[in-house]
Amino acid sequence: FEVFCFDELNRVDMAANMQDFDGLMKRMLCPENETRSEAEKQYEQIPIPTKGRLLFQLFLDAAVDTETRSMCLVLLRRILSSNWDDLW
Repeated sequence: FEVFCFDELNRVDMAANMQDFDGLMKRMLCPENETRSEAEKQYEQIPIPTKGRLLFQLFLDAAVDTETRSMCLVLLRRILSSNWDDLW
């Protein structure tokens, strides 16, 4: 029987979320319309504060490809300019 502290579980969940979010960003960059449209629908379902956090964290990850990191900045700029109050 293993006991995990909350911080360890939180880090595991966060890593899984970041992997999922990275995949979502890659699908949003996909040239296939159907794939991209489905990814955009999934992205729109994420609450704004969560989107902001995930976009910024993914941008900071140097292991993520430049195209995805650039996409994160574009989307984060949109949130900051149009949903500032919802972000906080």
